[in-house]
Amino acid sequence: MTSTGKVRIRTSRTLQPPKVWNAVAAYGAKHNCTGNIWCGQDLACNALAAAYILLPVSATMVFRALADPTRLAVLEIVMRQEMTVTDLTARFAVTQPAISQHLAVLRESGLVLHRREGRQIFYRADPKGLRPMFRWIDEYRIFWQERMPRLRTLLREMRHE
Repeated sequence: MTSTGKVRIRTSRTLQPPKVWNAVAAYGAKHNCTGNIWCGQDLACNALAAAYILLPVSATMVFRALADPTRLAVLEIVMRQEMTVTDLTARFAVTQPAISQHLAVLRESGLVLHRREGRQIFYRADPKGLRPMFRWIDEYRIFWQERMPRLRTLLREMRHE
């Protein structure tokens, strides 16, 4: 917090859709990866593939939008009440263009809606924007629920050997 009571959080650029294959190919070239998603040679390559390739684009955008602390704070504020950019800027130690960029990212990822009233634009959270993230989490919950019994069986067998 600053002396004026505003929250100071680092800002970042507007989200752009990830250039998946370029990122994986560029990283893979560094350790002679053949371009296989799960090359097994490098944990970072596998993490890159998991983060960008296995996630649907909409879920990726939601996760990336929420990963920035300023955007998360903005979303939490507009979840409670509809606000203008000016109202939001007064709560943060960042510029109005920075807040506008964060709102643009939140809008692009479906987390925030806006409405125009005269010269002002009011922003509010859209709970439906979290659906891609919940779907992704549900897929992995199902994935692990199916595999946990097999893992228990394998561990029991290994203990008895």
